[in-house]
Amino acid sequence: MSLSTHVLDAAKGRPAAGVRVRLESRSGDEWTSAAESVTDDDGRVREFVADGPAAGVHRLTFDTAGYFGDQPSFYPEVAVTF
Repeated sequence: MSLSTHVLDAAKGRPAAGVRVRLESRSGDEWTSAAESVTDDDGRVREFVADGPAAGVHRLTFDTAGYFGDQPSFYPEVAVTF
């Protein structure tokens, strides 16, 4: 299984380049870091790990506060658990 992501800046109508994205895996009640990357000029992280994450519960966390910098943002980060 492979894992990629695509981030779009809806306010600007273009890909969100330079967003820090963290992949974590859950074991019991604990989250552990599995990988971290930054979106490319097309707003994509094409592959986090060569073989993809193992079966289980995972979370991608997008650093939206870092992306928006001095601009106000509603959420400092966005997490997607799957």
